[in-house]
Amino acid sequence: MSDKVKELRSQLEEARGRVREIDAEHAGKYLDPTSTEGEEWNRLNEQVDELEKTISQCEAREARVGELFESGRNTEKGASFQIARPGVARGEDVWDLGEIRRKASSPQEEGRLLRDAGQRVIERTTPSHEKADKDEARAHLERLQISLDGERGEFSRHLIATGSPAYRRAFVKGISGRSLSQEEQRALDLTGETGGFLLPYTLDPTVIPTSSGVTNPIRAMAEVKQTTTDKWKGVTSGGMTAAYREAEGDETTDDSPKFAQPEIDCHAADAFAQWTYEYGQDFGSIAPELAKMVQKAKDTLEATKFHSGTGEKEPFGLATGATELIETITKEAFAVGDVYALEQAVPDEFRGEAQFLGHRAQYNRVRQFDTAGGASLFVDNLRGGIDGNTVQGNVAQRLLDYPTNALSTMESGLTKLKTILFFGDFSYYVIADRIGTIAKPVDNIPGENGRPTGQEGLYFWWRNGAKVMSKTALRGLKVKE
Repeated sequence: MSDKVKELRSQLEEARGRVREIDAEHAGKYLDPTSTEGEEWNRLNEQVDELEKTISQCEAREARVGELFESGRNTEKGASFQIARPGVARGEDVWDLGEIRRKASSPQEEGRLLRDAGQRVIERTTPSHEKADKDEARAHLERLQISLDGERGEFSRHLIATGSPAYRRAFVKGISGRSLSQEEQRALDLTGETGGFLLPYTLDPTVIPTSSGVTNPIRAMAEVKQTTTDKWKGVTSGGMTAAYREAEGDETTDDSPKFAQPEIDCHAADAFAQWTYEYGQDFGSIAPELAKMVQKAKDTLEATKFHSGTGEKEPFGLATGATELIETITKEAFAVGDVYALEQAVPDEFRGEAQFLGHRAQYNRVRQFDTAGGASLFVDNLRGGIDGNTVQGNVAQRLLDYPTNALSTMESGLTKLKTILFFGDFSYYVIADRIGTIAKPVDNIPGENGRPTGQEGLYFWWRNGAKVMSKTALRGLKVKE
């Protein structure tokens, strides 16, 4: 049996096991096909059918190839080939950190084995959040593995420890207060986390981005980095200067760039969700719902802090860092000339990737500037897909043919001295996410008088930070006093 078929069989057993779990949890009860677990049941059964069909065909092909070569007529006798790379984790081995450690002859070898296993884990990844695209998530994880793994395979270890079937079962049981098997307890112990549970990486928004961009478009506009520590360290420069030599054989000039090493502190943030015991009993597997709850809470918080955060125990917001402002032409008013002035205030080198950001009310004012359509301030979405033009941003139109984004936490009125629009290259606003979201169960939540209410909940916390790396890349439009 080939290694690939072994992997498929491992996936099949995992899917069958989860089907058995759902059946046991709903023994003697009706399973609503439209519920979270009902949809999971249908999806898993489709996956089982597809895997069985694929395995059957692969085994049949392997048997046929074996028949063709069994007599040795098509191969030179005595020749043998090693087609599998030794020391690579396969099948169920990808989840076995202990086996990887035993196989390794040095810390460097262990790092290599972890990276190999991490790649296999990424190939299997199916995000839990309904808005996460599987291929995009896998590509994102591959980039994180390259940038974060290091010599010891730290990021791959995180994927393996929090992604195994045993850990996922242990997580759901742990947060609902159910007893764990020895295997599940070992899986929890491998994360090294005390006082809470690390979210399985397929649920964790600090690992797989799942923001829709509707509540908080800044994440989609900014440069997002991940780190395994409490501080992200980057490298920036003013760029290099090129020049033509005056004569053949002349010594080149010293045009070395000046490097800076900016740092972003990752600050602690938290959220709390609670429900009744009755809901918890009926809810069954709450993992997919958890992913949506955590992401929604993060989006709502970040929509405010990425705009106006002070940098004190919270991220630096755009309004704090993008301090290059121009004023509206008229006091406490917003006119067509202000839109053009803002666009022209950004240097040419930053306009290629520039975008607009403002409250939707400001864009509605812009639409009223030009009722006849002569100025074509907005390029409508009917042009999307024609001549390669695409509509970007979360507003279905492009202001001055730039991607346009609406943020609900920005100024909706024309209050004096308030910033009503930002324009520029938002990749110079860097968001740093510390990998790992922790969930801690809270049982028997008391009421005002200290007595139990029959409710339980989960306390989540994570860390991130943000900062504007270049004030020159962004401009704000401020209402004149």
